Amino acid sequence: MAQLRFFQATGDRSYLSRALEAGAHLQSTAVLADDGPYWLREGMEYAGLGHGGAGIALFLLYLSAASGDPEFCTLGRRALERVISQAVVTPVEGLTWRVQAGHPTITPYWRWGSAGIGMVIARYNAQLPLRPFTATLERILLDTDRKYSIFPGQHLGLSGIGEFLLDLAHWQPALADRATAASRKILSGTLLFRLQRPEGVAFPGESRTRISCDYATGSAGVASFVHRCLSGDAQPFLLDALLERGHQLAQAPKARVVEAVG
Repeated sequence: MAQLRFFQATGDRSYLSRALEAGAHLQSTAVLADDGPYWLREGMEYAGLGHGGAGIALFLLYLSAASGDPEFCTLGRRALERVISQAVVTPVEGLTWRVQAGHPTITPYWRWGSAGIGMVIARYNAQLPLRPFTATLERILLDTDRKYSIFPGQHLGLSGIGEFLLDLAHWQPALADRATAASRKILSGTLLFRLQRPEGVAFPGESRTRISCDYATGSAGVASFVHRCLSGDAQPFLLDALLERGHQLAQAPKARVVEAVG
């Protein structure tokens, strides 16, 4: 992903060549199963964006767009279909995922769980004919439409869930109203964690034992989510400009969701 970012910014094809090397390695190391390819991390299979099949599928989608090679997109879609097949149905008929295969814990988060996986599915769905994953995204929306969590941050908290909902509103016009309303709910829940200090507003980090300024668990990640709510900007750390719809997204009217919070 970093090599593709450098290629996107500079046009230097040496960066694309290195990204293609990574893609070729993923092609050669995929474990092929009837319901789709997957990769092992320390002997375990993960589904999520941070560690598993969804994150690999996202890289393969961007690599396909950057290189013009559809085989990477095909491999990524098949990997994503396997991820979707591993979903757990919630009591309200939503979809969520386990931290890793066989693990009892299910989560709605960015790092592992429905929000991160949903971010990948939304981008594939926007690129593919007939939008084959729309029903899946509707059920992920059911799992992520919430106000409360134990953390406010990006990777394992409300801000990361909110990032997915903002993405969903951009990439899936049919779900935009519902996703925007859910993102307002997430924002109101996130702001319950704010701590007023003489220097300004802060947020607790991982485990809520101290104030944190980092992106993954602390104030920087919360600020990024709040900024998107205010500005309507695209997700800052992904490579959506490589996708044709990413260009349309960058040029689309910016939606504001902060009004509901006051």
